[in-house]
Amino acid sequence: MELSALFEKQQQLEAEIERNHPVRPGENRLKKQLLALIVELAEAANDWRGFKYWSVDQEAKETLLEEYCDVLHLFLAIGLRIGKTELPEGFVMLASEDVEDCLLDIFEEVPQIEWSSYCWNFSFYRFLELGDLLGFNWEQISDAYMAKHEINWQRQEAGY
Repeated sequence: MELSALFEKQQQLEAEIERNHPVRPGENRLKKQLLALIVELAEAANDWRGFKYWSVDQEAKETLLEEYCDVLHLFLAIGLRIGKTELPEGFVMLASEDVEDCLLDIFEEVPQIEWSSYCWNFSFYRFLELGDLLGFNWEQISDAYMAKHEINWQRQEAGY
């Protein structure tokens, strides 16, 4: 599935979320989404386990792809909120071979998205690169996204 189709799916879900949970006066929904992205990215890093030098268990958990897709949902939702519906042309992957560098770059850039859409561009590209470094191909990612997307719809319909 193309990235543009994921943006469309996410836009439909975001409309349903906003219908069920309208933005309250004075609420900064973008800030909440940015915080949620950071939390979900930390959960993905925790499932990856590669930074845990103190542990003999360095194997990624089976839930890593699902956690990665939770972050993808939020990147798409934030992109929609700030007017991004595709990857900008001219951006180049940094071709890092280091998962830690990708994670740290994303953690650093995400809070700045509130003031600079360039930070969304950069951090989203790094996030896509992270998926590659974690060994996921686009088909796995889009399939996992769709599976989680269905769960998110069910949650909204159930009054989550």
